Amino acid sequence: MDEQLIQKRLQLEETYDHKVQKCRRRISAIEEQILETRRFVDRTVEDYLTVSARRNYSQSSDNKAFYHIERFKDQEMKRLEHTKLEIEDEIKGLRQSYRREEESLDKEFRYE
Repeated sequence: MDEQLIQKRLQLEETYDHKVQKCRRRISAIEEQILETRRFVDRTVEDYLTVSARRNYSQSSDNKAFYHIERFKDQEMKRLEHTKLEIEDEIKGLRQSYRREEESLDKEFRYE
């Protein structure tokens, strides 16, 4: 019986570790998207300033453009951060599920 419990616990632990690693890889991908979005916005602003300086755009048109660029960045950052939080909540749920399964295994083998 003890060998069975050990095997089930090892299998449970491996499954949990695999799922958590998958979630962490997704978080890493989200963090990379956040960095890429920031780089994209920085390049866009830089390009706009270069064009604006060459064409002598007005200050109000610069302000409108920056407003739209910043708004895009803010919306994208919020979306990505929200996704990241959802994945972190998923990891918490996995931990709770793991603990419940572990307790269930303990009870199952205690009563046998």
